This record gives sequence, C-alpha cells and structure tokens, in this order.
Amino acid sequence: MNKEEKLSPKVEALYRAVMELLLEGREVGKMKVSEITERAGIGKGTAYEYFKSREELLMDALDYYQKSWSESIREEISRRDGFMEKISCLFDLLDDIMTKIRKEALKEICNIFFFYPMFRRERGSSMAERLRGIVEEGKRGGELKEEYPNEYIVLTLTGKIFNYIAYYAGVKEEEPGECTPEQIKGFLLESIQKEIVKPEGGETCFTAFKNRLMEEVNALGIADMPPITDLNQLNGAFVNLEYHLPNGEHIKLLDDAKIYLGCQVEKRNSDRCYGLAADESYLLVCEYGCQGANPEIILYKKRQKQRKGS
Repeated sequence: MNKEEKLSPKVEALYRAVMELLLEGREVGKMKVSEITERAGIGKGTAYEYFKSREELLMDALDYYQKSWSESIREEISRRDGFMEKISCLFDLLDDIMTKIRKEALKEICNIFFFYPMFRRERGSSMAERLRGIVEEGKRGGELKEEYPNEYIVLTLTGKIFNYIAYYAGVKEEEPGECTPEQIKGFLLESIQKEIVKPEGGETCFTAFKNRLMEEVNALGIADMPPITDLNQLNGAFVNLEYHLPNGEHIKLLDDAKIYLGCQVEKRNSDRCYGLAADESYLLVCEYGCQGANPEIILYKKRQKQRKGS
C-alpha cells in the first residue's frame, strides 16, 4: 500500500475496523484479517488487494492513526502561546484521550500510541519530535533555562508524560491513590515550570533574538528585497517548499515539525515574493510566485552562534 496515495473507501474502512477492535480491547497481535474485514463490511479477499499481508495491514493502519493523532496535537498546540501553555495543552489532550479509552484497551493503546512513538526517529512523525519543536520554540523565545540542552529538556518532558500516563493507567485499573489525575497533572506541570522554565525575562529575550535576526537579514543586501521590519512564528509544514535543483533532484530544506521565524515580502518590480525562514542555526531566503509556485533558493546558510552577554 502506497502511503502517499489518498485512502480509498475500502482501505479507510479497514483502518477504522482495526482501530475499533483495538479500542474494544482486542490485542493487535491476535487480530485476524477475517474479523477486521467483517467489521469493515468487506470480503476477506479484498484486504489482500491492498495489502500483502496481515502484518502490513495492521502496521499501516496503526501508523496512519498515530500520524493523524500526532497532527491533531500539533494543530491544537499551535493555537497556544508560550511554552507552559503548550505543555499544559498537551496534558489536557492526554486527559481527553485517556478518559475515552476502555480499561481493557489501555495497555495496548499506550504502547502503540504513546510509549513506542516516543522513541521513533522519523522526522516529524513522533511525539518526541513534537516535544522538540515546542522546546526549540521555547528556547528561541527565551523562556527556558539556557544551561539545559534541548535534548535533556525533551527527555525531562518525556519522563513527566510517562509518569502521568502510568498513573492514569493505575486509576483505570482502580488501584487506590492519594491524588486525583488532575492533582497529579498540576504537580507535574509545577515541577516542569520550576525545573526548566526561566523565572522571568522570556519576552525580552525573544524580542532581542528577533531584532538580531532582522538586522542579519537586512545586512545581506539582497537585490529588490525591501527592509524586513517584523517576523512571525511560522509552522515548518506551511513554509517547507520543495526546490528543483539543476541536476534534476528535488529537495526540502526545512523541518515540518519545527517552528521558524520568518515573513513574506513582495519583490520590487516583480510579481514574485521573497520568503524568509530561520531558526537559531540556519537562515533560508527564497523567492517564489503566487502561492509558492516555482520556488528558488536565494540563500541558505548556517548562522553564527550568538555569544552570551552580547
């Protein structure tokens, strides 16, 4: 099954059947093609027209829902401002999901959609990648303590999420506890705030970072580019254009899961626009036509690290 193709109604029905069985407490390893197709309302042989094996059907279905869930989380979190607001939103989304899962299905669901995806390395597909994006944005905004590297903060957040899900699992199993899930969530968020978030000054640091970046871009002297006077936070998936190289290859330079600072300005004496996207490490300037048509790379370079105190 080619995952890039739009799902056919029958494939969508098969995927939905797998998820329904999973939510009812059926173990993935014990699911049979016959029960999946029966739930989907199609013949058993039809499944093999789209998938080579039972294993391929199950893996594709779970991968589809994991990515769909991850994308819905990204969209919801992108509506929040500030590091702690985004993390609090993530915990609220976990709450909503956990309350809807039946006790019989909890262990299997957590392993597939929470624990295993935390350690996936595919760019942009895992919960860990979502956390990296939130952390990078928090660092750029000056909200997080500089002494902790991003990877450590991601591991810290991952541990807090593991603890919360494990506690919730105990509640589902009706194990006695001194606190409610809401209280545990509050304690975990408080510990995150104290451990990795700066007490104050985040907004000032973010403004300084933005101003330095605008000065850097304006100093490039790119022909027909008007002065850059403001930058906005942009979702990587929205601005990650595909470029055609002279050798025939196609490339993308940005990360769909990251948040960049950037903007779009009209190119003087032209019907094309300049696009700018940057983070703490790289700067990209491109030009393109209407709605990103025929993009061309103008400049892509590694930025110099800003020394502390400068």
